Amino acid sequence: AARAYHLAQTPDAVILADEVSIRAGQDVNGVSLFVLHEGAEVQTRELSGEWAQIALPDGRRGWVERRFLGLVTP
Repeated sequence: AARAYHLAQTPDAVILADEVSIRAGQDVNGVSLFVLHEGAEVQTRELSGEWAQIALPDGRRGWVERRFLGLVTP
């Protein structure tokens, strides 16, 4: 259980763009929920085509284009 908790809390991606809008859905014209800046650490929850659903430690979730993510390898 401790290992699962640690993995859930450890970021597996970082934002690469200077600033990126996190969207409610997989659409560049969709509703922007919040903005993240370069270096923000996130968890990927789902990958779908060119989009990734991400989650933050505070519970916020949304979709971002995968090209703006850099995967972190352990």
